[in-house]
Amino acid sequence: APTKYGNHQLIKFSPHFGTLLNSRYVIQNNTDSSYYYINYSTYTKVDKDNNVYHMCLLGRGRDRERDDTLIIDSQRNMMMPVSNRTAEKSLLVKYSPNLTPLWLVHLRDSLLPTDAGVFTLFHDIEFDDDSSLVFLSFTSHRSGFRDTNNFSSIPMYGDVPIRMKSDMGFLVLEQSMQQPRLRAYGTVPSINFSSHDYQPKGNLVCKNNRVFLQSQFAGGVRFPNNEIDLGGLHKKTHGLTVFDYRGKVIGGMHYQTKSSYTLTGPISLIDSILYLSIRLDHESATFGDITLNEPDYFSVVAKYVDTAFMSCYRGGSGDVRIV
Repeated sequence: APTKYGNHQLIKFSPHFGTLLNSRYVIQNNTDSSYYYINYSTYTKVDKDNNVYHMCLLGRGRDRERDDTLIIDSQRNMMMPVSNRTAEKSLLVKYSPNLTPLWLVHLRDSLLPTDAGVFTLFHDIEFDDDSSLVFLSFTSHRSGFRDTNNFSSIPMYGDVPIRMKSDMGFLVLEQSMQQPRLRAYGTVPSINFSSHDYQPKGNLVCKNNRVFLQSQFAGGVRFPNNEIDLGGLHKKTHGLTVFDYRGKVIGGMHYQTKSSYTLTGPISLIDSILYLSIRLDHESATFGDITLNEPDYFSVVAKYVDTAFMSCYRGGSGDVRIV
């Protein structure tokens, strides 16, 4: 079937790619009537039941004066309205094992009077099969982010406002065959704003009522009993924030990095051992009691051990090893 520019396709193969089993377009807009399109696909993950979760970045066409609707599946009435104030945003579509779309998740904008330039980006998805919950990390850049008192634009999950300005956070969703209900959300307690660019970030893992979220923030961060002031709005650092499943911040740490080219990488949680990775860019970084000073690009994996598990990981506590 003909499809417009930017309509990405899911393709399912047999083991070893011997046979093409199924395929479908992510969206069904087959004409140029839509002013939004799939800019690129960012992430795909399969759960224990072989359902497929596909994350895409939605781009805007040349016409910025009108609202629009992106059609995912017309037969199931899966459509996503998009405001003309939206610059780019992410969407997550869940498919059955045979690639039938089941539900769509995205964050829309409240209708507060503000200018265009809203970015809402999904980064990572994780499952807790014991509690049947889905965790989805995201960043959100709103207009007027320097205003520390007012929200000039608020992301919405359905009819639920998510009170944040330009921060990183995560959604807690209940797994279901229909549109998942929002259980809770949490945001990194940055003093000013979190980075909202397209570099890798927002990797998360979850287990036993704890969510570990890699993040990049600027200006500073307010962890419980551990406030970090970077001494300036645009000074950035990378860190790890620990939440419970209600979205409450338990604690966290920062790696004392400042370069915007330093990137966080994958994070894994095995039993009570946390592995996190980061690529340094001509700078130093501190992991627990270990400080690295690298004159060039350098990738590192840090291993944190906490046998209690329910306590948070923070610099100077527990056992950390560079592997």
